[in-house]
Amino acid sequence: GSVTRIIPVIAANEPIFNKPNELWENESLFERRITIEGGTGRGRGSVVRLLEDPTGTLAGGNGATLWDCSLALTRILAKRYDGYDLTGTVVLELGAGLGLVGMAMAAMGARVVATERAITLPLLRRNVDFNKVVVGGRVDVAELSWGSKETKAFLAERSRSGDPPFDIVIGSDLVFPSNSDAYSLLADTLTVLLDQKTTDVKNSKTIDMWQSHEPRRPDVEAKFWAMLEDRGICARQITLSD
Repeated sequence: GSVTRIIPVIAANEPIFNKPNELWENESLFERRITIEGGTGRGRGSVVRLLEDPTGTLAGGNGATLWDCSLALTRILAKRYDGYDLTGTVVLELGAGLGLVGMAMAAMGARVVATERAITLPLLRRNVDFNKVVVGGRVDVAELSWGSKETKAFLAERSRSGDPPFDIVIGSDLVFPSNSDAYSLLADTLTVLLDQKTTDVKNSKTIDMWQSHEPRRPDVEAKFWAMLEDRGICARQITLSD
């Protein structure tokens, strides 16, 4: 049978976009302004304003901070879909965190569902609302716990609501060695998602999956890539220069 391809992106070590520039008044939140770069078409030059919680006041976990991989994936996708009309394209973002990558895709015209754990949702929702002019109401926020059962239930609920299937799945820094127990759950989620049909029924197109990943413990992370291979999912590595 056919094999679905995941493309992980290695984040650059040097800063790619603008750095934090001001403290959010009366709160522990910092504002960071990110300019969408990498393409020439729709969305390029749009500024996404992100609220971060680096001190952890909101208890949002890893998702409360902007990571380099989100910056790298934003640039890669801006280049990859440069010149494409993403109107009608439905994107699922896993582990959305602050929501940068999903909002960048929305700025390029896509319809995005940004998902996260319950503890991270309040800050994610706030960021999406903070950027409503840029994303144009094209980003929905939803809770999604990883695992085969949970993902099937998530997709079933969307189907009952008449929502279209996903065309693209994106995620940045989804694999952390310190949380290796989640590897199998994420692998199960990806297996279920990539088995779905896209809205392009006529061409029977497979779902595109883009994942950015910064190697921290290659020996530990290799277990995750092996899990994907066991499920018939292969990965091809690209870099910012590709």
